[in-house]
Parts: sequence; C-alpha cells; structure tokens
Amino acid sequence: MSSIEETGSRENRLRLLPSRVVVYFVLALALFEDCSYRSVWGKLTSGLGGLPLVRPAASSLSRARRRIGAAPLRRLFEILAGPVAHLGQTGSFYRGLRTVAVDGLAARAR
Repeated sequence: MSSIEETGSRENRLRLLPSRVVVYFVLALALFEDCSYRSVWGKLTSGLGGLPLVRPAASSLSRARRRIGAAPLRRLFEILAGPVAHLGQTGSFYRGLRTVAVDGLAARAR
C-alpha cells in the first residue's frame, strides 16, 4: 500500500495531475528549490519526450499540492527514515556508537 492510499489522499476522480504525480513533483521541488513551479515541472517531465504531456499552470500545481496535503509526504518519510545499517553489520558502529554520514546538501545563507 502506498503512502497516498494509507493517508486517504488518492483522487476521487480522474485528474490531469494524479496524486502520485503531485508527490513526485513535491519531491522535485525539494531538489530544485531555486526553480519556479513550471521549471521544476519541465525538469520532472524532460525525459518523457514524445508523449502527450500536460503543461499545468503554476496555480494548478499549487492547488494540487494543497489537495494532497502533507500527510502522504509525512508517511513516506516515516517509511523511509531510519538507520540503513543493521545491528552487528560491519562498519555500522564504532566504540558503541552508530556511525553516520552527512550528505553534501546545505542551506545557503540568504
């Protein structure tokens, strides 16, 4: 069962922007935080050349985000967040403490 179904965020009727697509869009917004909605949509769909695609207005994308709410993304985080290494796995602990890695993403001072 997906986070969309678990949280009751699935659309009730056929839409040009289905809930699962909106979740992908919101994740892409996090990756391309300095881009506009339309620009992020273009990046998200750039590999789908040759298919008949919708080009939603920024207001449509904003309404779609409000429609699904935060619950599916919160649930997705709950499912995925946590330690990757298991207890006893080589290299996962050092002197009784779990080893961690920090990614290279950092907020820029504005």
